[in-house]
Amino acid sequence: MSKLLTLVLFSALFFGCESDSETVGVFPEIEITDYTLEKFTDSNGDPFWKVKFNIQEDADYIALYSGEFGYDYNYKDGRIVELDALNFSFATNCGFGGGQDPRNQLSVLMSTDFNGSYDYNSVKISTWTDITEQFYISPFINGDEEFHASGVANLSEFIKSYQSVYLAFKYKTLNQDENGIYTTIKIRDWSVNSESELGQTDYEPSWEVVKTGLENGTRSYINTNDPVTLWCRGNHGTAGSDYKTAETEAWFISAAFPVGAEDLGKDQFVAVKAIGDIPVTSFIERYYEPGEYEAVFVAHKTNTEKPVLAKIKVVIPEE
Repeated sequence: MSKLLTLVLFSALFFGCESDSETVGVFPEIEITDYTLEKFTDSNGDPFWKVKFNIQEDADYIALYSGEFGYDYNYKDGRIVELDALNFSFATNCGFGGGQDPRNQLSVLMSTDFNGSYDYNSVKISTWTDITEQFYISPFINGDEEFHASGVANLSEFIKSYQSVYLAFKYKTLNQDENGIYTTIKIRDWSVNSESELGQTDYEPSWEVVKTGLENGTRSYINTNDPVTLWCRGNHGTAGSDYKTAETEAWFISAAFPVGAEDLGKDQFVAVKAIGDIPVTSFIERYYEPGEYEAVFVAHKTNTEKPVLAKIKVVIPEE
């Protein structure tokens, strides 16, 4: 609690000393002459480096932005993380039926305004973008039991600034007397993940099926056996029957995926010196990942308007 209170008081003093008044007195002075580093291992066996900065200064307050993620001076006023990619893939099998071309029956779509109610009216009033051409859909191969990979599509170009997206498979059966028997299409092995500077986030999509039109027997459904499989099927029936001539649709719609920009707020600093402290000649900061960082020391005096910055490049070597 005492450390937290110290940081809160430091923040109030550090940022509160800027004003619109004229500058009086002398400016703060700070110089980072050099640094040394030493490698250590924590209790879990993970490496980290202690970087010792050698400092010459004349300031009342000093803060350090180490350059690590979340502690970068360039984002002191806020950090917005944008989506770099939303990757989607699946596999299809088309081994039964064959009167209708599976690539005419199956569409892959996405929506950013679906209301999350899994009923046909909600589906119809939503805006759906057809992304079928981004994927490979298996052709009909009689008796085939193999699932064929769709390829991976990055859907971020379709998302823009929306906060969430729904994915869907739409399966349509035309009049079977006129267009031939439906083709059974099975879908499984889907993968959805997003990429940003925060890394990769993997999602496990869940699906709901929404159907319209006459239904005879087990039309389209979700087979929950392992692996979970979406079964796309039409009606059975004799020639000329209502079931055989009916046009039907089945939609398999995912839960929503969050894809919007994420506001992480202001990057943080480490308090190095507060008013009343003795002059600082060195300061040690821990770094946990190899790479190049720009460490920024920000120095203030209570009677001056603007801070003075001292920057130094820190190189943490590969293990």
